[in-house]
Amino acid sequence: MSQTLELTRDLLARRSVTPADEGCQALMAQRLGACGFAIENLRYGSVENLWARRGTGGPVFCFAGHTDVVPTGPLEDWTSDPFVPVVSNLREHPTMAGRVSVPLDPAGVASYDAVLIVTDHDSIDYVSLAKSARLIIDTRNACARTGAVGEHIVKA
Repeated sequence: MSQTLELTRDLLARRSVTPADEGCQALMAQRLGACGFAIENLRYGSVENLWARRGTGGPVFCFAGHTDVVPTGPLEDWTSDPFVPVVSNLREHPTMAGRVSVPLDPAGVASYDAVLIVTDHDSIDYVSLAKSARLIIDTRNACARTGAVGEHIVKA
């Protein structure tokens, strides 16, 4: 299983309902800190928030937010426990129909604050992607594999 999928499953399995985040903040701080982000914890009332900043000049990538959720409501209204991560075959989930990817043209990529690579596809031109992107967080080492280089590429 990929590190990204493991992290996602770990976060989803935590019963993080406002204001208790069940360790999500600490886990994200650890992972982002290892990628060179400066971590600042911010408390608003009873809710912990995370501010993770990489770099001091522009452009700057910042992860700001909280990892807890609103109450789930009655569990019997769910088709599965929302805190038990299940990776299912998407062909069995027709509600996903109609969702589309965004184009990876240079102008579009340059308009994004960051590109997060979670899957390494042979059909993606990572060298061209790296020329247009402000910041790339590469969880699959796709850029290095294809020769895309730059200080704006972070291996996560």
